[in-house]
Parts: sequence; C-alpha cells; structure tokens
Amino acid sequence: MVVMRYLVANWKMNPRTAAEARRLARATEKISQSAQGPRVIIAIPTLHIDTVRPILKKTKLAAQDMHWEHLGARTGFISPSMLKSAGVKHVIIGHHERRLHAHESDVEIAKKLVIAIATGLKPILCVGGGPDAKKAKSVATLRSLLKKQLRVLRSLSQKDKKGVLIAYEPVGNIGTGKSASAAHIDETVGYISEQTDLPVLYGGSVSSSNAPVLAKLDTLDGFLVGTASLKPRELQQIASSLQ
Repeated sequence: MVVMRYLVANWKMNPRTAAEARRLARATEKISQSAQGPRVIIAIPTLHIDTVRPILKKTKLAAQDMHWEHLGARTGFISPSMLKSAGVKHVIIGHHERRLHAHESDVEIAKKLVIAIATGLKPILCVGGGPDAKKAKSVATLRSLLKKQLRVLRSLSQKDKKGVLIAYEPVGNIGTGKSASAAHIDETVGYISEQTDLPVLYGGSVSSSNAPVLAKLDTLDGFLVGTASLKPRELQQIASSLQ
C-alpha cells in the first residue's frame, strides 16, 4: 500500500461545547501518536484553539480561514498574526464553503496565501469548489477551473511553496456521503500534481468505507476529512488506511 503523509480533520462549525472539543482533541491526539500513521492536522473553530492546544502534542493545529490583514476595522475576522500567536501552524484557504457562501474570489485567496506564508503559517489551499464548480462537468472544463484557481500560486517562490498543501474538493461529492470515483480522483489529482509539484489531498465525503481504496492511489498524499473527523472511531479507521 502506498504510504500517505497527511490527514487533515476539518471540524467546520463543530462541536457545540468546550468539553466536546476536548474529547475530540484527545481522541485525535491518540491517532497522531501512532508511529506509522500520517501527519495529523486538525482545523478547528477559532473559539476552541485555547481549549484544545494543551492537549495536542503531536497533532498540529490549523485554522479554517483568516483575513489577509493583521489588524484593523475587520469585524468578525481573524488575522494571521493572531493565529500565529495562538499556536496555529496551518490554515485552510479557499475552502469550497468559503468560496460559495462567503463569495471569496481568487484575488482574495491569493492575498491570504501570501500573507499566511509571510506570517509563518502553512496554507492548505482548497481547489475544485466554488460557484463555478457545478458547471465543470467535463474533464476540459474541470481542468480549466483548476488551472484558474491554481494561478494564485504563481506569486510564490519555490521557497514560499514549501509546506503548502493542496486539497481537491469535488463539489458534487461534498456532504453526500459518497466520494468521487477512484479513477476520477486519480486523474484529477494527478493533473493538480503536474501543475503544482505539491502534495495533494482529497476531500469529498471521505469515510472508513472508501478510504482504503482511495489510499492505494499513487497520486494522493492524504485526505481532508469533514464529517468523519467528528467520529473518533471513523477517523481512526481512515488514518489506518494511510499507514
């Protein structure tokens, strides 16, 4: 089996309480302690960062989003310098839900990417989602969309790109409980790898059922997990598939 490298657990707007956040963090940290397992990163709501940070020893902390400015009149946003000072190591940028619901543009995503790296944060750049994704039904239109979204990397030097992860999100599979086909993932992730020469993760209804099959793909470097990241036993099984 191909050895993967990353398992990113995206809690999204969960859980409801600090007690539940601590429980999930402890369970995830146990997964991280496996010597043969993947590098585990958890992307959590900002409110829970101080709650779970003391629990995590090997697991790395990620934010789910950030602004491109450090300070200022930006009500409701979190700055990269705040995240850095809170012990965050990674940050998700351009997630499908941000592109769709917050109407984030590629210009804004590029700004976030640059300032995250300058601040010392490692971006997890999500591609494949957004309002135009549903129109990308053919291979040609999907590749056109991906190429457009990956242009944000052009402003980065080779040194800046070090540590950047790419996550492919097929919009038609997110939240459905069913992943894209292995053939589609293999072809699409392979294309992204050719364009970027960076590690590429797959995120789209990853589960303990489909992870063992997908983990065998030579093109994949790991998973971005949403719903399953809130189920410790399920997440453990996904992590096991990456060993």
